[in-house]
Amino acid sequence: MKKSQILRLNFPYDVSTLDPRKNSDYINSTAHFMLFEGLTRMTPASTHEHALAKAIDLSNNKKVYTFHLKETFWSDGTPVTAYDFLYAWKTLLDPSFPAPNAHLFYPIKNAEKVKKGLLPLEELGVKAIAPFTLEVTLELPTPYFLDLTSFCPFFPIPSHIALKNPNWADTLSPLYVTNGPFLLKKWLFHNEYHFVKNPSYWDAASVHLDQIEIMVIDNEITALGLFEKNKLDFYGAYSSIPADWVPKLERENKLIRQPFGATTFLTFNLAVPPFQNKNIRKALSLAINRQALVDNITQCGEKVATGAIPPLLKPLSERKFFNDNDLDLAMKHLQLGLNELGIAKNDLQSITLSYPNNVNSRRLSQAIQQQWKSVLDISVKLEESEFKVSREKLIHKDYQVAFSSWLVQYNDQMNILDRFKSKTNHYNYPGFENAKYIDLLNQSAYADSPEERFLILEQAEELITEETPFTPLYHWNCVYLKQDRLHGLYISPIGSIHLNYITLDEAP
Repeated sequence: MKKSQILRLNFPYDVSTLDPRKNSDYINSTAHFMLFEGLTRMTPASTHEHALAKAIDLSNNKKVYTFHLKETFWSDGTPVTAYDFLYAWKTLLDPSFPAPNAHLFYPIKNAEKVKKGLLPLEELGVKAIAPFTLEVTLELPTPYFLDLTSFCPFFPIPSHIALKNPNWADTLSPLYVTNGPFLLKKWLFHNEYHFVKNPSYWDAASVHLDQIEIMVIDNEITALGLFEKNKLDFYGAYSSIPADWVPKLERENKLIRQPFGATTFLTFNLAVPPFQNKNIRKALSLAINRQALVDNITQCGEKVATGAIPPLLKPLSERKFFNDNDLDLAMKHLQLGLNELGIAKNDLQSITLSYPNNVNSRRLSQAIQQQWKSVLDISVKLEESEFKVSREKLIHKDYQVAFSSWLVQYNDQMNILDRFKSKTNHYNYPGFENAKYIDLLNQSAYADSPEERFLILEQAEELITEETPFTPLYHWNCVYLKQDRLHGLYISPIGSIHLNYITLDEAP
C-alpha cells in the first residue's frame, strides 16, 4: 500500500485572503499558487510555460494575445472558461475593488484608466471571443506579459459562483472552488492550514503530494526547534533563520543557500521633511556600511546592494551605482542638504526609523542607528511595529524612514522599476514620480533588441538611484533547511517555491 505523501511546513503569519485577486505578499502567493492556476505557469527555471492555455497567438505588432484554453475544470466539475478570466480581471480593475497588484495589469489597454475610474470597464482591452478563447490587447509591446499571466492576480475566478456570491472566498465552504493542484481542506486562523491534492486538476498526474500541512508559527526559534525534532520537513524559505543559529548550522552542513530575487531596503517618505531633499537622502544612504550589516547581522552571504535590481534579473551587468560606506561623500551631501534647507544639523533630531518586529530587522535598525550617529552625528529614534501594522504604515505613508523588502513576482527588471512609475502604485512607498523615468520605461517597450531594452532600463535604474527615494541594503540569498527524506523541491532563481513535484520517503 502506498504511503501517504504529507508535507509539513510553517508560515510566519496567516494567509490574509483566499482570493488571488487580492494577493499582497509572499505567503498569500504560496497559498494561491497551490489553489489556482492561470493561462501560463512559472517553471522552476523562472520562465513560463503553457498551463490552462493550450495555444497562444501573438499579433505582428506584438500587442494582441489570443489565448486558446484547454478543457479544464473547477473542483466542482464546472468547466473553466474565458469568461472566468474576463470576470476576474474586470472585477480586479473595478475602482472599488481592493487589489494591491492592480498595477501589474496596466500593460493591458485602458487598464490603468479603468482602475482610476476614468473609463468604464467595457473599455478594457480584454474580450472573451468564444467560451474557450480570450483576446487581450496591450497598450505597448510587453516582452514579459506571459510571465505576468503566470502570477496569482491573473488567475481565473469561478464566475458561476462569484456572480451570485461575491463573498465566496471569505470562508471555507462548498462555495470555495478552485482549479489548482490542491484544495483547501482546513483553514484555522492563527493555527494551521491543510491542503489536499485536487483530483480535478488538469495536470494531477504530476502532483505527488497527497497533503500539505502548514502551521502558523511567528516565532523563529520555535519553528526551528520543530524542524530539529523532525516535525517540519522544510524550514527557512518562508521565514528567516535566526542569525545566531547560522554559524552552527553551517558547521553541521545543514544550511542550503541560493541567490534569491529579493532585496531589503530603506524607504524615505518624500512627503515629510527633511526627506523632500535629495542630498539628505543621499547622505543617509552613503553613510551605511552594508558589508558590516551582512557580515555581522544577517550572516547568510547576502550580496551588498549598490543598485535596485537583484543580480538575478541583470545577468548582463554587475554595475555599481554608488559605493558602499562612502563616508566622505555622505558628509558632503549632508552639508549640501542642510544648506539647501536652510537648517542646522540639530534640526534633524526628530528622525524616526521604523521596522517590523523580527530579530533581523531590529538588529539591522540598531546598527544603522549607530552608523548614522557615528558618521553623520545624527540621532535617530527607532519604532518597532507588528509586521502587518508596519506594512500598513508604508502603504499609507505613515512613516519617515522605514525598513522594507521586495520579492520579485516575475522574471524581468520591470518588476522592480514599474513600482515607481506612478505615485498611486500600492508598492510605491516613497511616493516617487519622475517624468524622465516614466519616459525611459515607456521607451523600453519599443527597443529593437533585448540588449537595447536592457540599456534603457539600466538608465532608469541609474536615475532612480541618483534620486534616492529609497536605498537598497542587500540582495537576499534563499537560505533553508530540509529533511533528508524530502526530494524534488524546486526553488526558482526568482524565489518561487514549487511544491508540486516533491516526494517524501517514509518518515523515520
